[in-house]
Amino acid sequence: MASFSVLFWNIWLDNQINGPPNAAILLKEITSIYKKYEPDYIGLNEVLQNTKSDKPFISNHLNKIGYDNIYYAPASPLNDSWLIGSLAATKLKVISNENICLGNDIPAERRGYKGHTLKALSLKIRIKPKDNVTIIVVHPVFLRPFTLKSHYQQTKMLDKHIRNHSNIDNLIVGGDINEPKNMPKSFAHITKDYLTHKTGSIKQPTWSLNGKDYIPLKANLDKIFWATNGKIKLNKFEVIDSKISDHKPIYAEFMIN
Repeated sequence: MASFSVLFWNIWLDNQINGPPNAAILLKEITSIYKKYEPDYIGLNEVLQNTKSDKPFISNHLNKIGYDNIYYAPASPLNDSWLIGSLAATKLKVISNENICLGNDIPAERRGYKGHTLKALSLKIRIKPKDNVTIIVVHPVFLRPFTLKSHYQQTKMLDKHIRNHSNIDNLIVGGDINEPKNMPKSFAHITKDYLTHKTGSIKQPTWSLNGKDYIPLKANLDKIFWATNGKIKLNKFEVIDSKISDHKPIYAEFMIN
């Protein structure tokens, strides 16, 4: 058996777009979380890349703290200065990587940027000489009346991709799924025959409006999924009490047969 740890976090675009002071606080928090948990894999949502740069500044920081293999899947321009997307990082050997197209980026179209797609980012990672795991970080479009149809199409596309995966037994999916617990036809519901999942609780929700604990609008939008066949066993799950994003990081440790 091999142990493996993952961390998923929507780091919030506000932390990156509002200037160096906010960015410095974010990077300091990433370092602090890394030193405490040292996850084998990190999956991030709402990662920004300046259009004049060849990579997100988050990538440079992750590289400095030891993550040699970093992949970025931009979805669309947030504005003329920034791209937004998801990022995956690991210290372990990456056998293959893939961007999974989920569908059109409807909010980007409303911002005036047509022809862009939201993507899930998949890495196949070598844990030990004979042990591999595939991890997908995903961030389907947020829920609004004008995005609801597109959201369902994207989660169905992800479900279809996973069901056709060649090694579904050793697969983990995580990120900001943008679905509250009791949402009808949610990704958790349509995959319950082959995936189980963990998320936050009433006392420890993964998201609160504008990151404010005292605001009653809260939900468990961030989730980690894995196969129900018993090859991947959850040893530990934690919602990390970080207060700098509107989402909290979620951390899990697994044993893989």
